[in-house]
Amino acid sequence: MKKLRFANIPHIENILWGVMILLVIGNISLITKYVIANLYVESVHNEEGKKSEKSTTWYEPENWYSFDRKMESEGVYDNGKKVGEWTDWYENGKEKLVTNLDENGNLIKEERMSDCGNVTVYYNTDGSVDYTTESPDREKFRKKARQFANERLSIMGRGINFNSSNSPFSCRYNFTGTLFDKHNNPQSFSISVNYNGYSWDVVNVNIQRW
Repeated sequence: MKKLRFANIPHIENILWGVMILLVIGNISLITKYVIANLYVESVHNEEGKKSEKSTTWYEPENWYSFDRKMESEGVYDNGKKVGEWTDWYENGKEKLVTNLDENGNLIKEERMSDCGNVTVYYNTDGSVDYTTESPDREKFRKKARQFANERLSIMGRGINFNSSNSPFSCRYNFTGTLFDKHNNPQSFSISVNYNGYSWDVVNVNIQRW
């Protein structure tokens, strides 16, 4: 059984303005699509009578009257809980995150996508992390990030030694370590570098004398 209900509309005034403009244009077909897309969501009742509802969220369009909306996330609620597969997208339309949940809403697996490769996290039934896998290009970008960080740090000192690094899911890489200044004084450093899909840049750097 399917039925339509009103969604929660935070920007009802914008929607009405959009309808008024389309009335001036005289395009009834666009008006219909616009109203349905903004005012209604679909809900379905499963065999047990519990409400299952497909949910889609959207990024705010550049212009409030624009029909070129980008999806932000999509998935299904079952009796108020997220279940099954949920997908999140970046604003450029590329997949950002695919989450799999069981019928009780418990995490089974998450796959996080970025320009630096994919990371997949598998969960135990108690919600703790079971194990994590990475696509091969994750290590390639990690090496590039370290090389870029080393080039920037070499301007400030020598004898650079990296102690640790981390980049859980994104293209931002954090490094810590030691180096020596021009007077041969030891210093500790922390540096974060980021890949934006085209080039590398330094997010922040901190150097302290011992």
